[in-house]
Amino acid sequence: VSLSGALFFRARSRPLLGGGSSIACQPNAISSRSESLCCFCNESEEDLQHLMCSYKLTWEVWMLCFKWWGFSVVINRDPSDLLLLPWIGASKATKVVLVVVWAAICWSIWCTRNSVIFDKAKANSNKVFDIAQTRAFEWMVARASIDKREEQNWISNPQSIVRQIGHVKH
Repeated sequence: VSLSGALFFRARSRPLLGGGSSIACQPNAISSRSESLCCFCNESEEDLQHLMCSYKLTWEVWMLCFKWWGFSVVINRDPSDLLLLPWIGASKATKVVLVVVWAAICWSIWCTRNSVIFDKAKANSNKVFDIAQTRAFEWMVARASIDKREEQNWISNPQSIVRQIGHVKH
């Protein structure tokens, strides 16, 4: 958490590429103001905070995650809230699982962004969240002592999987 958190905080309000330009939403394009805009909304500059938190679709993904875990919270659209809030009072096993979930959500948002840019796909918060849930479960199956047949339990109640985690393989 500390390494990924530090990188996230450091880069959250910077454009995604150095030199004052963001990752362009048009492949093979020369950078201009319109190309540094978020490919989802085409309104704000695409920096890490906007892409992962501030944009409506990605914020909805995070809220779906909080709801799924049973968290009832009101927070700002700030990466620090997303990183810190779930950890307060959490067990070690819960923290391990939340790190995986957090990474799966970030990766799913990034992959969706790339699909929007390169494949002209349409983004949907429910679909992004469903993919992140599945991705997180598959990562945990590969890394921890979780039976692949437990996926439906994971989808309906992630805490049931937390209870099953004994020791994470190193």
